Amino acid sequence: MQRFHTQAPTPAAPCRRLEDWYAGRLGALLWDAERAQLEGLVPNLFGYHALQLGSLGPDRDRELLGMCRIPHRVVIGPKRDATVGLAAAPDALPIASDSVDVVLVPHTLEFVERPHEVLREVDRVLVAEGHVVILGFNPWGSWGWRRLFRSRAVPWCGRFFSQTRIRDWLALLGFDTVAGRGYFYRPPLEYEGLMRRIRFVERLEHHSGWSPLAAAYVLVARKRVVTLTPLRPRRAPARRRLVAAGLEPSARVVKRGG
Repeated sequence: MQRFHTQAPTPAAPCRRLEDWYAGRLGALLWDAERAQLEGLVPNLFGYHALQLGSLGPDRDRELLGMCRIPHRVVIGPKRDATVGLAAAPDALPIASDSVDVVLVPHTLEFVERPHEVLREVDRVLVAEGHVVILGFNPWGSWGWRRLFRSRAVPWCGRFFSQTRIRDWLALLGFDTVAGRGYFYRPPLEYEGLMRRIRFVERLEHHSGWSPLAAAYVLVARKRVVTLTPLRPRRAPARRRLVAAGLEPSARVVKRGG
């Protein structure tokens, strides 16, 4: 896959503000739901090298990478710190092609200029049969509606992409989606007392028909291996094979019994 270079990366400010938002009450509740989803998915992915594009905060980064059984794990972010091991733009990774087994993308696509270019880089660095795990905010339901009123606050200032769009982008790159589901059905309210009163909405998670109303979703996709069918060489005619061997077939007819 050809490597694409894009414009300057999005400033680090939205990423830092997302970390601060996860430290709040609503972000902590969402993370609890995300961790429950990832605990059933990430430990089943194997290999030697894993990347995480973007940071959710030091504690959550350690938890997320800690779920992975892959020995070598690195967080890539706009600025190196205690948990970010490599400073780089997600759409121009300084990583060799076909060298990574798993890439984790936790709410990164919402805060970059060209999210489809980030997925192209994911495709480039992944080995054949490698996996990408994507956490995304759902543009529909109450969380999507709140963006109409809080467009400058994190995470509402990001661009939310539906599962369908992300699946389409991955399919065009040659990925097969192996898992995808929504989670966290509570509305985006900060009041703890009110949140406790509406905990009954969590039961919607067990009804797949309500999935479009979920606050967020997780997708796991596998990089497809392109298999080449070997072409069997055509057999040369018998006369050509004899000539090649230095033998010339005779036109003389040998009569038997005469």
